[in-house]
Amino acid sequence: NCTLKMENLSFVIAKASDKDWINSKFAAGTSLISSETIIGPITLSLNLGIENGTSGKNVARKCMFGILPAINLNLSLSQIARTLSVVTVWKEVIDSVASDPDLLISDGNDIQITNEEKDSTDKLIPVLTPISEKHPIEEEERLDEKYDIIDRFHFSISLQKLSMKISNEDEESVEAHLVSATASCTQRSDGSSSIRVLMGWFWILDRLNHELRAKGFPRRQRLVAHSFLPRTASSFAKHDKYDIMEELEKRGIFESHHPPSGSLADVTITKSSTLNTCCNTAETSVICSHSDFTEFTNVDAKFSTLFIQWNPYAIRNLLDFKDELAGFIAKVVSLPIQRPSVPSRTIEKPGTRCSAETKSLLIVNAEMEAFEVCLNSANDDLPLFEMIMVDSKVKLHLSNTGADSSLLAYVCVGDFRLEIPSNDLVLKDYHTLLRLSPNQSSSLLSIEYGKGPITMQSCDLEGVVKETTDSFMKVCLSPMRFVHVQAQVLTLVEYVTEGVLGAMTASVASSAAQVARELNKAAEGEKIFHVIASGFDFVLPQAAYSPNHFLLHSGNLSIRFTSFPTLGHGAATLRLKDVTMGCNLGENLIETPICMDIDVKLAPHDAPTEDEKATRVDISISRTAFLLTRQQYCQLRNTLEHNISHLNTYLREDYNESVTSNRSTSTRRTHGGAEEILIEKRIYLNIRFKDLCLELCNENISDPIISMAAVETSI
Repeated sequence: NCTLKMENLSFVIAKASDKDWINSKFAAGTSLISSETIIGPITLSLNLGIENGTSGKNVARKCMFGILPAINLNLSLSQIARTLSVVTVWKEVIDSVASDPDLLISDGNDIQITNEEKDSTDKLIPVLTPISEKHPIEEEERLDEKYDIIDRFHFSISLQKLSMKISNEDEESVEAHLVSATASCTQRSDGSSSIRVLMGWFWILDRLNHELRAKGFPRRQRLVAHSFLPRTASSFAKHDKYDIMEELEKRGIFESHHPPSGSLADVTITKSSTLNTCCNTAETSVICSHSDFTEFTNVDAKFSTLFIQWNPYAIRNLLDFKDELAGFIAKVVSLPIQRPSVPSRTIEKPGTRCSAETKSLLIVNAEMEAFEVCLNSANDDLPLFEMIMVDSKVKLHLSNTGADSSLLAYVCVGDFRLEIPSNDLVLKDYHTLLRLSPNQSSSLLSIEYGKGPITMQSCDLEGVVKETTDSFMKVCLSPMRFVHVQAQVLTLVEYVTEGVLGAMTASVASSAAQVARELNKAAEGEKIFHVIASGFDFVLPQAAYSPNHFLLHSGNLSIRFTSFPTLGHGAATLRLKDVTMGCNLGENLIETPICMDIDVKLAPHDAPTEDEKATRVDISISRTAFLLTRQQYCQLRNTLEHNISHLNTYLREDYNESVTSNRSTSTRRTHGGAEEILIEKRIYLNIRFKDLCLELCNENISDPIISMAAVETSI
C-alpha cells in the first residue's frame, strides 16, 4: 500500500514561454499576468492498495481511495476558447503518436501499416513487445467456476465541494454547486463492472441579467433547481445573498469526521454479459423473449426531493445562454488551428473490420420521494401554482438490436397535488385544484408506455393494429378530485402552453396547436393513448370564495385518444358511467345515475376550408331526469356569473396586477410571459338524449312546480 498527497494543484491557461503563473507573486500588478486559472488550488489525497492473491485464488486485487476537499471551476467564453484550442492541438498530437508504427503495442497478430511516404511494397512491419505473450496473464486472471465472484479492482473518490461557474461576455453567469459527493467504480472477476454515485446537496443559481433581457420584469428567486437546503429557498433569496455554502459550513458538513451523504441521490450502474436475477421481472421477460441480448446495463437510482423554480423568462434566457455557449464552442472548434505535420498512415488489423453485432438491453429502476415544481409568474416572479408528486417510481427497458430499438416504460405516482399559494381570497377547500379523492388509495396513477416493434407485440389494448401503430400509452388513474375555478384553469392552461412548452421550444407559441406542431414534427405512425379512471369528482364552486358548489361524480372514466400521422389529425373517445350530480347541501340534481359517451374528431391543420377544419363533438346521454329546486337554480345562475364568466383568478391581491398592460400598444402580458392573443375556433356539438326529463321544484324536490319530458332529443 502507498499514499499520495498533492497540495495547491491548479490548472491554468497560459503561454508556456511566459511562465507568469510561476512569477505572479513577484509581479507589480495583475496587468502583467496573462495566465488565467481554470481550476483553483485543490488538495488531493490517494491511498493505493495491491493484493497479489486472496484465499488461494490466484487473482490480484487492487483498490484506491481518494479525497478531494474542494474543486472550484470558473470558465468564461474566452477561457473556453483558449482551452479548446489547447485540447484540439494536443488531441492531434496524441492521435499522431498513437498512429506511429514504432510506438504501437501488438498482441502478437500481424498489423498492416500503409505509409503514404514509403514504398507500397513495405506492408508488414513486425513489432515485438514485452506483453506479446498475453495468454499466461489471461489464465492467471481467470477464476474457476467453483470459486465465488470477487472484486478485482475498486476505486473510490470523495468530493466535499464542487462549484462551477460559466460566464458570458457580459459577465452574466450560471452557477452549479454540489456538496458531499462520492463516486466509486468496481470491476469483478466475472468481467462485470459497477459504478456508484452518492450526492448530498446541490443547487443551480441563475445570475443572468434578466432585468435587461425581460424589459424590466423582476426576478425575486434565482434558484432554478435545488435539493433539500438548510433553509427555505425564499429565505436565501432575501437580499440576493444565497449564502447556502456558508450555512452548510456552520452545520459542520465540511468537517473531516462528517460521513458522505446520499440524501439527494444514490445511483448504481452495473454492466455485465448476463442478466441479473433480481432484474428478471415479467416486463424484462417480454423484451428478452424476442431477442438474444449480449450486453446488459442495470441502473438503480434513488432520489430524495428535487425542487424546480420555474419562471418562463428564466428558462428562456437559460436556453438562450446554452445555445450561445454551444454556438461559441462550435465556432471555436471550426476555426483553423496550426497542427503538427505528421505522415498520414492507414492502420489495418486483420479480423477487426467486421465485429459481432452487439445486442444491448438497458434496464432502469428509479425511485423519487418527492418532486416539487413551483410555477412562478413571468410578471412578478411570485408563485402561481405548485405541483407536488410523491413516491414516484419508474421502470424502463430500452433494447438496441441494431436496426430496431424498442422502449417499454412503467411509471407509478403515489400522490399528486396541484395547489395555489395560500391566500385569503380563495376558500381553503379550493386551494388544492387536483388531488386524490379523500379516503382513497395511496397510488394516484400508473402509466405504461411502449414504442417499437418488439414492444408493440406485448400491447394488450383492444382494437390496435400492431403493424401500423408506432407507440401506445395506457394510463390508469385512481379516484381524483378536481376543483374548477374557470379563470384559474384558463390561466393554468395558458401557462403550460406558453410558459412551459413555449419556453422549452424557445419560442412564444400563439396557441396549443402551435406547440403541438413544434413537438410532433417527427410523428411517423399512429399513437394510441388510453386513460382509465376508477372515479372522478368534479367540484364546481359558485365562486372562488363561496362554500356553495356543485359536485359531479363519475364512477368510471375511460379516455382513448388516437393521434394520426397528419399534423393535428386525431380522434378521442370518452366513456363515463354512473354519473351523478349534487350540491353542497347533499341534494341530487340527477334522479338516477346516467351514462355518457363523447366522441371528438380533430381535423388536420391543412384541411382546405374552415368548415372541414372544425372540431366535431358528439355527446350521447342515456335516460336523464334533472331535478332543480329554486335555490339550485339561483346557484346555477350565480355560478355562471361569478365563476364561469368571471375574469379574476384570485391568485393576486390586486386583480389589475395579475396581467401587465403596455399602454402604447394596448397589449396585455399573461403570467406565461406571452402577449395575450384571442383565437377564434369553430366547434360543432351534437347532443343526443335518449330520454330527457326536467322537473322544476319550489324549495325542495317534494314540491314540484312543472315537469317537462322528451324522447329521442337532439340538440
